[in-house]
Amino acid sequence: WAGSPKSFGTISDSTWTHVAITWNGSQMYYYVNTKLVRTDVVTTDTTSNSSVLKIGGETSFFTGTIDDVRLYSYARTSSQLLLDYSANGTSVGSTNPNALNSG
Repeated sequence: WAGSPKSFGTISDSTWTHVAITWNGSQMYYYVNTKLVRTDVVTTDTTSNSSVLKIGGETSFFTGTIDDVRLYSYARTSSQLLLDYSANGTSVGSTNPNALNSG
């Protein structure tokens, strides 16, 4: 999309954090631990975009562990995100990496 992801706010570097982004074709929704933290209007023609999908950075990179990446061909609802989050046994603020089950 045009531009880059916006800030998710403060995310602790000592706890596991669930981050999700959904896009319905015009609006981008940013979630942290299933809570909506921001929205942005994004208008991009994804059918003609030949850019490579990059997870974890473009010019500066995420220095941590990225686990359980999922891509969907439809916009996930906040209810669906909450169900996935709960089903994986994730607890907000957990410092145990095994609290995240692969799914």
